[in-house]
Amino acid sequence: MFPNFLLSSKTYTNIHTNSDIDSRGNLVDEDRPSGADAEHRQAAKTINCEHQRQLREDRRLKKASEQQCKEEVAYNTIQDILQQNSGVEQELQKKIESGSVSDATVQDFLDLKPASKLENFIHARRFDGHTFQKSKLTGSDGKLNKTLHKKQSAEEIERNCSNERPCLVWLAWSLRSKELVLKAPPMPTVDTRVMVPEFKVMYASKKKVKKASEYLGDQSWVDMLGVVVKGVSCVPISDELKEKADYLALAFEPRLGYHVSKRVDQSRHNHWTLRFTQDNFAPMAAAMCLFGHIVDDLCTYGWENCLLKLPMEEVFQIISGDLDGLEGCYLYFDKVKNIWVRSGKTSGEGKDACFEGRGRKHYENSQSIEEMRKSTFYRTYPTVGVANLGGRGGYFSNLDMHCGMAFDIREDITHLCCDVDDGGLFVWSEECMSELKKRSGALKTLQLDAISYLWEICYDLLIARGDNVSGSPGFEALGLRVNTRKRKKNWD
Repeated sequence: MFPNFLLSSKTYTNIHTNSDIDSRGNLVDEDRPSGADAEHRQAAKTINCEHQRQLREDRRLKKASEQQCKEEVAYNTIQDILQQNSGVEQELQKKIESGSVSDATVQDFLDLKPASKLENFIHARRFDGHTFQKSKLTGSDGKLNKTLHKKQSAEEIERNCSNERPCLVWLAWSLRSKELVLKAPPMPTVDTRVMVPEFKVMYASKKKVKKASEYLGDQSWVDMLGVVVKGVSCVPISDELKEKADYLALAFEPRLGYHVSKRVDQSRHNHWTLRFTQDNFAPMAAAMCLFGHIVDDLCTYGWENCLLKLPMEEVFQIISGDLDGLEGCYLYFDKVKNIWVRSGKTSGEGKDACFEGRGRKHYENSQSIEEMRKSTFYRTYPTVGVANLGGRGGYFSNLDMHCGMAFDIREDITHLCCDVDDGGLFVWSEECMSELKKRSGALKTLQLDAISYLWEICYDLLIARGDNVSGSPGFEALGLRVNTRKRKKNWD
């Protein structure tokens, strides 16, 4: 019997093609009645029976609800942009003697604060959708800031900026006489069409490594993991645990394929971070099972189901106290709906590159309309009482931040950064090390970033796809995301 998560739709239809299933789910080998004149004898199978019609209706309504939610977010976002643009126009008109925005000077735009006012002004005149397409505005250096450099004067901006070397102030000033291209859309209505998503798996090439059960059978590896990784506790190792770890390593494969097809740009489908992830499926599966984070009886779960235990079983620690100052991987749990909704990472330089700093940043972003435009997470879980864009699925206060894994950079964490063949905990291929050495910054810091991203993406793969509010590909600072502005290392 194959585990559910290993069955593709194609494989599933090729199993037991000469058999049928009775009302209790048991296989029966004899032929069963078929044909239009026998539908009354096979009600559970016919497409016109009440149960099948209800299933189709449920799926249709769920899809329609999801589509309406997306349209509501787009509608509210555009309305907010237009409102913000109107406020900018009024602010400019008060400064201008003629009262016409077309007569505004570069200095008038330079005085606008914050920079989001400039973005809204530009957006309303350049883009007809709800997304600010920054990549279409950047110059040859890929940057787009308020000015080209600090303390740049209005005269320098007018003289030195161009389409090849733009800044927000110059772009807004150059568009001062343009008509708005962004129009208020009609109120969203429920789409009654049934939409079937295209499913196409794109696998990265895979490096063969030893099985997860072999890691759990290596006592020195187990002891080392328990010392280096914080915020977790280990369960007893048994044959059943080893078997579960091997199942989990296999379950990662189709989930990564779906993740790549939905969240990773086509140009990044062969990115080295995906091979780094696959190389480490076995040690990651071993570690997650050892920490007690994975549900029991894995073979009964489909690839779309959540494979993480609920925190009520006390296998996940809430981030507080001594864990606040550590780095690593965290997860958000909706304690009202009892579902895992997001994983994340925090590591790198700066005092806020820790769980406490990252949690504080998430809370601040959940109060910002600007951040809600960019992130499903903040749209779904805004702070109570703040303006939001719709599509709300709860409040930020509904969420608890739990520890997936943590490490303390003040202690010896060498084993996180060396290959398993050299006594380490994870697989560091020659390709991976070569790619990291090409990047600026200390190699150890980059490796800790990669490890944190590895845990983040592996936990992300185990969250139910219908509950996961993240749209990020993972490994953003290491190049898996396309056309994104360079972010600090402590931003996940």
